[in-house]
Amino acid sequence: MNAGDIKVALQVSTGGMDASAVTVNLPKNIQQQVISNKISSVEMMIDRPDITIGINLAAVTEINRQANADVQLTAKKVEPTTLSGAARSQIGTRPVYDLKASYESGTKHVSNFGTGSVFVSIPYTPSSEEAIGGLYAVYVDDQGNPARVKGSAYDRNSRSVIFTTNHFSVYGLGYEIPAVKLRDTSSHWAKDSIDYVVGRGLINGISETEFSPGQCHYHESTGKSSWKTGGH
Repeated sequence: MNAGDIKVALQVSTGGMDASAVTVNLPKNIQQQVISNKISSVEMMIDRPDITIGINLAAVTEINRQANADVQLTAKKVEPTTLSGAARSQIGTRPVYDLKASYESGTKHVSNFGTGSVFVSIPYTPSSEEAIGGLYAVYVDDQGNPARVKGSAYDRNSRSVIFTTNHFSVYGLGYEIPAVKLRDTSSHWAKDSIDYVVGRGLINGISETEFSPGQCHYHESTGKSSWKTGGH
């Protein structure tokens, strides 16, 4: 195995107790070991609050460059009622976390991770009225303005909303009712994935109400794929 293929996984337990915030120390010497050994990522699996944070090598390198000190990584639950009206309208009562990378007793923060990225997985059980294709992550800036995190999506296997970012901030889970109502996918095994890609314009159906699963056609003029009877 190459050094760049190695990952470090940390299981962070709160001893079975619900915690409003969890802080994990990332000592300077550990940062330097990760960098010198080219460890691909450091993954922290936190329970209660349930959240997984994975920091890749480039992000650890940037953290070390900016802080040059021990860094405290914090995941703190945020009450949705404390958000701005705009953020609250997207997030509702779904989970929200304030993520921070601090140093010098919390007086300073790593502003961004440069070319690095952090993977975040937030567990969530959709209500009976929520289609998983409509779930996504929401970034809330310092002024309380919300924005959908590009590429965020619900992962059925981990039952979590997953996304990547190059900076810490407040992140929550949003929902948008899928606009597309397809009649021929209701019993298809990939219904949720189809709703997701069609709802975001990644793939087009053959009409507003039909998708024709399994029949793919590529449009050279638009660079997009759609599903057409008759194959490629």
